[in-house]
Amino acid sequence: MPIVHGAVRGTVLNFIALFGADLGFNRVGPFFLAFSTAAVLTRLGIGDISDRYGRKRVIIPSALLISINLLWIAGIHSYWAFVLSGFLAGLGRA
Repeated sequence: MPIVHGAVRGTVLNFIALFGADLGFNRVGPFFLAFSTAAVLTRLGIGDISDRYGRKRVIIPSALLISINLLWIAGIHSYWAFVLSGFLAGLGRA
């Protein structure tokens, strides 16, 4: 699972700027800002959740969130949905 997650996540994050430009979004920086904000918030707020509940109870919902987000990204046409998908992608890194 970490290999698949890393391959998908790396591909999305490396090519999201090209994808955003292809959709006509001139600025993709807010996507990365939302992604980083959510990642930091999860570390500060629920960073020890896997210690409390176990890794399996955290990995499965996280993988589902990431999967749903990847499917959602494929159909995005709105700039704010694009930014929100960055936030959800950051939440999936719990």
